[in-house]
Amino acid sequence: PLKTREDLLINAQVDTRTLVMYPYLLPNLFGFILCFSSAIAVYCEIAETLPNPKPFGGCIVPRILWGGIRESSIASASNKTYQSIETHSEATTQQPPTVASIWSRRETRRNLIAYWMFSAIQIIIDEAFPLYCVATKNGLGGLSENQIGRILSLSGFIFALLQFRAYTWMTNKFGLFGSLRLGCLVGIVPVSLTPAASLFEAESGVNCYSIVYLSVLMGITKVFQSAFFSSITVMANRTVPVDMRSTMNGIGGSGAGMSKAVAPVLVGLWMSRWLSADPAGATFLNLPVGPWIAYAGIGALGLPMLHYVKSCELNSAHGINLLVET
Repeated sequence: PLKTREDLLINAQVDTRTLVMYPYLLPNLFGFILCFSSAIAVYCEIAETLPNPKPFGGCIVPRILWGGIRESSIASASNKTYQSIETHSEATTQQPPTVASIWSRRETRRNLIAYWMFSAIQIIIDEAFPLYCVATKNGLGGLSENQIGRILSLSGFIFALLQFRAYTWMTNKFGLFGSLRLGCLVGIVPVSLTPAASLFEAESGVNCYSIVYLSVLMGITKVFQSAFFSSITVMANRTVPVDMRSTMNGIGGSGAGMSKAVAPVLVGLWMSRWLSADPAGATFLNLPVGPWIAYAGIGALGLPMLHYVKSCELNSAHGINLLVET
């Protein structure tokens, strides 16, 4: 904020010494407020699905502050809402869930592996984009933070506009496995077209056509990536009894976190190799071949992901075709 909106902060007579020491303080505070308010909204408005929900344990403050609000807000929630969710899994188990017991379930294990693989690929795509934008040799000529922000903002608007309708249509039309396949194909493979943004560049550099092209491409791929995560989450939760879901989702989140920690290292090495390369001056569509190779490798990750999803579908004992209730 201090770099991009310094004039605004000075006009507002804000003491910028703290922001000089901690330049990302304001974005992090905003993120904290957003997450905290979202947590309150979920706690107050989302009904419990466990047959015997446990209290907050030793945390007495949330119970005092929001217990009454929650009870009044979900008192009218009907258990029928969750009957369809329990259709394909046992109601409860006799033994407490463990990592070993969850990992021993074949369908659950396959869904978790698919979730981890796709999480790593998504981070690779997200981390590759700013590296391509700031690269001066074979990238977009070193975009500023404001220009990158405009692209991300516009792509986020496109994603928000299309995501609900697209996911509802996909699951109604193709089912859960179909939405997973579309997530692999349309969510990953078209990323290989990212270097085509340089075709719209003018002599002065990146123009509005390049920004719109990248925003539309990123927005559409994000819609299908989100569809993949939504479907794989539904499928994974259907493969375990109700009282094992929290443990299963914890394992899924931990594995995804580890894959997301490794992915930036790999994509950093990959992008630096090809964005700085000049293989004998080779070009494709009058553009350096390095970015094309870099993004072709990333887009190609959708093909083994698609193959894995198809193998899971063929070997699945469920093959559920979910119809989303709007």
